[in-house]
Amino acid sequence: MRFTCVRKSKSKDAFRNLKKIENASLQVGWFDAKYEDGTPVSLVAMVQEFGAPEKNIPPRPFLRPAKMEHAQEWKDQFEKAAKNLHKGRKTEEDILNELGDQIISDIRSAIMDVHFPPLKEQTLKARRGKGNYSDKPLIDTQRMFDTLDKKVEMKGRRK
Repeated sequence: MRFTCVRKSKSKDAFRNLKKIENASLQVGWFDAKYEDGTPVSLVAMVQEFGAPEKNIPPRPFLRPAKMEHAQEWKDQFEKAAKNLHKGRKTEEDILNELGDQIISDIRSAIMDVHFPPLKEQTLKARRGKGNYSDKPLIDTQRMFDTLDKKVEMKGRRK
Protein backbone atom coordinates (compact mmCIF):
# COMPACT_ATOMS: atom_id res chain seq x y z
CA MET A 1 0.00 0.00 0.00
CA ARG A 2 1.34 3.40 -0.89
CA PHE A 3 0.11 6.74 0.31
CA THR A 4 1.08 9.98 -1.33
CA CYS A 5 -0.50 13.36 -1.13
CA VAL A 6 -0.72 16.01 -3.81
CA ARG A 7 -2.96 18.91 -2.98
CA LYS A 8 -2.97 22.55 -3.97
CA SER A 9 -2.95 24.97 -1.08
CA LYS A 10 -3.16 28.72 -0.73
CA SER A 11 -0.31 28.55 1.74
CA LYS A 12 3.14 28.00 0.22
CA ASP A 13 4.34 26.47 3.51
CA ALA A 14 1.48 23.98 3.58
CA PHE A 15 2.16 23.02 -0.02
CA ARG A 16 5.88 22.64 0.71
CA ASN A 17 5.08 20.33 3.64
CA LEU A 18 2.73 18.24 1.54
CA LYS A 19 5.44 17.96 -1.13
CA LYS A 20 7.66 16.38 1.53
CA ILE A 21 5.03 13.73 2.10
CA GLU A 22 4.67 13.31 -1.65
CA ASN A 23 8.30 12.19 -1.71
CA ALA A 24 7.64 9.59 0.96
CA SER A 25 5.96 6.24 0.86
CA LEU A 26 4.42 3.85 3.32
CA GLN A 27 4.38 0.14 2.61
CA VAL A 28 2.66 -2.43 4.80
CA GLY A 29 3.26 -6.13 4.35
CA TRP A 30 5.55 -9.08 4.96
CA PHE A 31 8.92 -8.05 3.65
CA ASP A 32 11.63 -10.61 4.38
CA ALA A 33 9.63 -12.74 6.82
CA LYS A 34 9.79 -16.49 6.26
CA TYR A 35 8.50 -19.62 7.90
CA GLU A 36 10.97 -22.13 9.34
CA ASP A 37 10.95 -24.05 6.05
CA GLY A 38 11.90 -20.91 4.10
CA THR A 39 8.45 -20.20 2.65
CA PRO A 40 7.88 -16.43 2.38
CA VAL A 41 5.11 -15.24 4.70
CA SER A 42 3.93 -12.89 1.94
CA LEU A 43 3.26 -15.92 -0.30
CA VAL A 44 1.19 -17.64 2.39
CA ALA A 45 -0.72 -14.40 3.00
CA MET A 46 -1.61 -14.13 -0.69
CA VAL A 47 -2.63 -17.79 -0.88
CA GLN A 48 -4.89 -17.27 2.12
CA GLU A 49 -6.30 -14.02 0.70
CA PHE A 50 -7.14 -15.44 -2.75
CA GLY A 51 -7.09 -19.20 -2.22
CA ALA A 52 -5.32 -21.83 -4.28
CA PRO A 53 -7.94 -24.04 -5.96
CA GLU A 54 -5.26 -26.33 -7.40
CA LYS A 55 -4.19 -27.13 -3.82
CA ASN A 56 -7.75 -27.23 -2.49
CA ILE A 57 -7.17 -24.10 -0.37
CA PRO A 58 -10.23 -21.83 -0.18
CA PRO A 59 -9.86 -18.05 -0.06
CA ARG A 60 -9.98 -16.48 3.39
CA PRO A 61 -9.81 -12.76 2.58
CA PHE A 62 -8.56 -10.38 5.23
CA LEU A 63 -6.57 -7.70 3.35
CA ARG A 64 -9.36 -6.61 1.01
CA PRO A 65 -11.99 -6.49 3.77
CA ALA A 66 -9.64 -4.44 5.98
CA LYS A 67 -9.03 -1.99 3.15
CA MET A 68 -12.73 -1.74 2.26
CA GLU A 69 -13.71 -1.15 5.89
CA HIS A 70 -10.95 1.28 6.86
CA ALA A 71 -9.78 3.10 3.71
CA GLN A 72 -11.73 6.25 4.49
CA GLU A 73 -10.49 6.25 8.10
CA TRP A 74 -6.92 5.93 6.85
CA LYS A 75 -7.41 8.84 4.44
CA ASP A 76 -8.97 10.96 7.19
CA GLN A 77 -6.11 10.13 9.57
CA PHE A 78 -3.60 11.06 6.87
CA GLU A 79 -5.28 14.39 6.13
CA LYS A 80 -5.53 15.29 9.81
CA ALA A 81 -1.88 14.38 10.31
CA ALA A 82 -0.86 16.49 7.30
CA LYS A 83 -2.39 19.51 9.04
CA ASN A 84 -0.23 18.75 12.08
CA LEU A 85 2.80 18.58 9.80
CA HIS A 86 2.00 22.06 8.50
CA LYS A 87 1.71 23.33 12.08
CA GLY A 88 5.07 21.76 12.95
CA ARG A 89 3.59 19.25 15.41
CA LYS A 90 4.62 16.14 13.46
CA THR A 91 7.28 15.07 11.00
CA GLU A 92 6.61 13.24 7.75
CA GLU A 93 8.01 10.06 9.27
CA ASP A 94 5.79 10.45 12.35
CA ILE A 95 2.72 10.75 10.16
CA LEU A 96 3.51 7.72 8.03
CA ASN A 97 4.65 5.58 10.97
CA GLU A 98 1.44 6.31 12.87
CA LEU A 99 -0.66 5.56 9.81
CA GLY A 100 1.29 2.35 9.22
CA ASP A 101 0.70 1.27 12.82
CA GLN A 102 -3.03 1.86 12.39
CA ILE A 103 -3.16 -0.10 9.13
CA ILE A 104 -1.28 -2.99 10.74
CA SER A 105 -3.72 -2.97 13.66
CA ASP A 106 -6.71 -2.98 11.31
CA ILE A 107 -5.30 -5.84 9.20
CA ARG A 108 -4.57 -7.88 12.33
CA SER A 109 -8.16 -7.31 13.47
CA ALA A 110 -9.36 -8.49 10.07
CA ILE A 111 -7.24 -11.65 10.42
CA MET A 112 -8.88 -12.34 13.77
CA ASP A 113 -12.34 -11.82 12.21
CA VAL A 114 -11.87 -14.63 9.67
CA HIS A 115 -13.78 -17.75 10.72
CA PHE A 116 -15.00 -19.02 7.37
CA PRO A 117 -14.57 -21.33 5.65
CA PRO A 118 -13.82 -23.58 8.59
CA LEU A 119 -10.63 -25.61 8.63
CA LYS A 120 -10.75 -29.11 7.20
CA GLU A 121 -10.45 -32.07 9.56
CA GLN A 122 -7.05 -32.94 8.05
CA THR A 123 -5.77 -29.46 8.93
CA LEU A 124 -7.16 -29.69 12.45
CA LYS A 125 -5.46 -33.07 12.97
CA ALA A 126 -2.14 -31.66 11.75
CA ARG A 127 -2.48 -28.75 14.17
CA ARG A 128 -3.33 -31.03 17.07
CA GLY A 129 -0.23 -33.08 16.28
CA LYS A 130 1.80 -29.91 16.91
CA GLY A 131 -0.06 -29.14 20.14
CA ASN A 132 -2.32 -26.47 18.64
CA TYR A 133 -5.98 -27.12 19.40
CA SER A 134 -7.34 -23.95 17.83
CA ASP A 135 -9.85 -24.25 15.01
CA LYS A 136 -9.34 -20.60 14.01
CA PRO A 137 -8.27 -20.11 10.37
CA LEU A 138 -5.17 -18.00 9.65
CA ILE A 139 -3.74 -18.47 13.14
CA ASP A 140 -1.59 -21.55 13.45
CA THR A 141 1.98 -20.50 14.12
CA GLN A 142 0.97 -16.79 14.28
CA ARG A 143 3.91 -16.05 11.99
CA MET A 144 1.74 -14.16 9.47
CA PHE A 145 0.09 -12.17 12.27
CA ASP A 146 3.33 -11.35 14.09
CA THR A 147 5.52 -10.45 11.10
CA LEU A 148 3.17 -7.94 9.46
CA ASP A 149 5.28 -4.79 9.32
CA LYS A 150 5.67 -1.39 7.71
CA LYS A 151 8.36 0.51 5.82
CA VAL A 152 8.52 4.26 5.57
CA GLU A 153 10.76 5.55 2.81
CA MET A 154 11.80 9.17 2.46
CA LYS A 155 13.46 10.28 -0.82
CA GLY A 156 15.50 7.15 -1.24
CA ARG A 157 16.36 6.60 2.42
CA ARG A 158 14.68 3.83 4.34
CA LYS A 159 13.39 3.93 7.86
